[in-house]
This record gives sequence, structure tokens and C-alpha cells, in this order.
Amino acid sequence: SDLIRKVEEHPAVRVMLNSEIVDGSGFVGNFETAVSTGGQTESVRHGAVIVATGGKASETDEYLYGQSPRVTRWHELEKNLGKFKNPQAVAFIQCVGSRDEKRPYCSRVCCTNSVLQALTLKEENPDTDVYILYRDMRTFGERENLYRTAREKGVVFIRYSLDRKPRVKETADGLEVTAFDPILQREITIA
Repeated sequence: SDLIRKVEEHPAVRVMLNSEIVDGSGFVGNFETAVSTGGQTESVRHGAVIVATGGKASETDEYLYGQSPRVTRWHELEKNLGKFKNPQAVAFIQCVGSRDEKRPYCSRVCCTNSVLQALTLKEENPDTDVYILYRDMRTFGERENLYRTAREKGVVFIRYSLDRKPRVKETADGLEVTAFDPILQREITIA
């Protein structure tokens, strides 16, 4: 809240909430952008711009999400991490609903947040088996150190490809995640 106040009160910063860019031209240091706010369009001359589009989690029905109470998204797990007391095993599946034909981009936050939560789980209970199934591990910049620390703490990383995505099924004993491990060259099942 302190940062928000400083930005809003800064004489060289103009905050335009709930606005839409309708046109833009120019070059670095000399832009002109048409911005629509509340039905009124205004031309703004500026040298730089920060566009904070916000974000929300994508919806999915993959991997039994919404069908099993044991399947959650990482940001829901983050809010409720304290409710999970000494789980035997936790598996994170990365790139759900992204990096495919429908959404070809990477959100740039999922890998880092999953690794952070994996570390939290291992710190709270080192005996918990934690797996991260990923297509490409993208812990950008200094966050790469989190990936190394997670490996040192025993988090198991298993790479999968788009054509061999993991499968999740409910059993009498809980969930089973099956994935092809390219290092072992065989399917593995995580209970």
C-alpha cells in the first residue's frame, strides 16, 4: 500500500486505471498513445509506459481439477498450505492450460511459485515426497538458485513432453500421477 501511494502521488507518474490503449505510435522516448477511459479517448504523449494488465488464473478441467478435492492450483495451495498437515507426497504439474495451441505463452510465474511451495513443504516435513513435473523449468534470473536448492532438498523434477503429458487418476488410496520419465525411459507412477 505504501508503494501504491508513492506511485499515485508521484508528480512524474500518471496512473490510468480501467483504461484501454486504442492506438499508439512513436519511438523510444517519444510516444503518443490514445487511451480510452470511461468512454472518453485522450491522446497522451510520453517517453515510457508501464502497462500492468493484471492477471487471473486460467480455468482447467485437466488432471481432475474441480472433480477431486485433492487436486488444486498452486495459488490455491499457497493460500491453504498450512491446512495440509504432513502430506506423504505432493506432485506439481507445470504448464497446465498453457504452452499449447490455445495459449502458446509461458506465464513466467508458475515454475518459481511451485518451486517455492515445494521448498516450503520440504521445510515443514522433509520426509514429504515432492515432485515437479515440468516441460521446461523456467525459474528466471536469480530464482534459478531456488531450483538448485529444491534439488538439494530432495524435490524430484521430471520432464515431460506435450505429446506425453502426465495422467492423474483417482484410486481407493488417493491419487496416482503417471508420467513417462525420459531419464529412466519408462512410465512411473506417483501415489
